[in-house]
Amino acid sequence: MLNFLWLLIRPFAWLARWLRKIFRTAFGQLSWSPPFWLKRTFARLLLFRRGHPFLAPVIVLLAFVIAGGSVRGWRWYQSRPKPHTVSAQVAPIPVTPNEKELKFPPLMIEFSESAARLEDLKNPILQHVRLDPPVAGAWRWLNDRKLLFTPAQDWPADKKFRVLFDPDLFPAQVRMDKLEYEAKTPPFTAELKDVTLSEDAKEPGVQRVLATVQLSHPVEPGQLEKFLTLNLLGGSNVFPPNDPAPHFSITFGLHNRQAFVRSSPIVLPAEEDWMKLTLASGLRTGQGDGELHDPVEQKTQIPSKATAFQIRSID
Repeated sequence: MLNFLWLLIRPFAWLARWLRKIFRTAFGQLSWSPPFWLKRTFARLLLFRRGHPFLAPVIVLLAFVIAGGSVRGWRWYQSRPKPHTVSAQVAPIPVTPNEKELKFPPLMIEFSESAARLEDLKNPILQHVRLDPPVAGAWRWLNDRKLLFTPAQDWPADKKFRVLFDPDLFPAQVRMDKLEYEAKTPPFTAELKDVTLSEDAKEPGVQRVLATVQLSHPVEPGQLEKFLTLNLLGGSNVFPPNDPAPHFSITFGLHNRQAFVRSSPIVLPAEEDWMKLTLASGLRTGQGDGELHDPVEQKTQIPSKATAFQIRSID
């Protein structure tokens, strides 16, 4: 047995001596003192080998056998045929189009293959599937591979939902790879559009800064004024002294997802300047879930009294 083990480790011993010789040639002689625990461990192993001269090589050989068997066992397990499973893909939930009549977009789930029970294909309301947190609405099969959830109200902004399947939703032969998926609604966004200095049609000769705020989700009236500011970059004073801050008014449009900003009358400054409109982060939706994470800014030029009227070209 000892001769057999020596034949096994002899090539490795020769390789170790050869590597040690190369290392000494390149880096010189290095000194290393093993820690106490390592010395004690080797000492105990040496005592065990002397006390059990035949058992020690058997243990070493057994360790090699176990290691080799573990590798072969893992390879065998990996090569076993995997059970056939069905997967699902949850489509992104879009923002509800801002139309006169709101149509809330459904949540669509598509399966990799047929997954519906035949008796459920014409069922208008399905059980054994739900959203967490709950949302009022109804589940139904669009076809044998597409599952649809139609909400009864608009989706809240920037919110995660778990789609939870009960195994009873599927036929016995359908084996899902998992019974829980995730869906997420779009974040709350805002855009400042059509920022311009314009003469008021109702008051000839009076100029105001006009702007449109386009919102992805509705906000409560009175909230937008707390986050919108008008600032002159050059520090000019263009508002009448008797006009209190915030120097603008807001009227809301369709479904409180459009807001029209109308500044106080503008007094043209002595020098040209720029007015910047800033919608600060922190504005929340009317449903309270979504929040504006990044500020939105736009600016428009305020001409001076000398440059307010110019002829740029004549044809």
